[in-house]
Amino acid sequence: MISASGSAYTAPALMTICLLTDYWIYGNQTRLPQNQILKAGDTKIVNVTYHRIGLWRECMRETIDIPYTCEIVKYSKTEAKLEKGFKAVSYRSAPSMACFTAASALLILAILLFTRGLCKRRRKAVFFISGLLFSISGLLTMVGVTLYVSITTEESVKTDQDFQGMACSYGYSFLCAVLSFVLQ
Repeated sequence: MISASGSAYTAPALMTICLLTDYWIYGNQTRLPQNQILKAGDTKIVNVTYHRIGLWRECMRETIDIPYTCEIVKYSKTEAKLEKGFKAVSYRSAPSMACFTAASALLILAILLFTRGLCKRRRKAVFFISGLLFSISGLLTMVGVTLYVSITTEESVKTDQDFQGMACSYGYSFLCAVLSFVLQ
């Protein structure tokens, strides 16, 4: 009962952290300048931008020693088709964001029912319903994580000409979502 209570209260806290922070993906993106014409034997000049992405915000910087400039992601299907790299991940992650939002709402409802069940005499039905809501929330979290990973993987394996376009690693917000799924 103690471990169930601990995981019941920890999962929503982790879900809140993963929803409110923008540390899902860290990475850098390499691009050739737009007007560069290469001949045989020429040296390529590449631009590297550093990115940090969350579900709601995307942050970017040109060099490693300046702070990130962040903007709120405006989800758009047309923009997602036009963009590449980290911008495309930001625009295409709307379905996973919907899964995480629905999972959070179900978690809040499950926590309220679970807490009520702790204070009530006839708690079997309340615990059953809260357990069912925890399970559905866990499945939604798993679907959201799977969608997010597949979108990120799809964009990271795309190559532009003969060099890799983006390299990324997952941040602590992503790990909070995975741990929330495990605890549910």
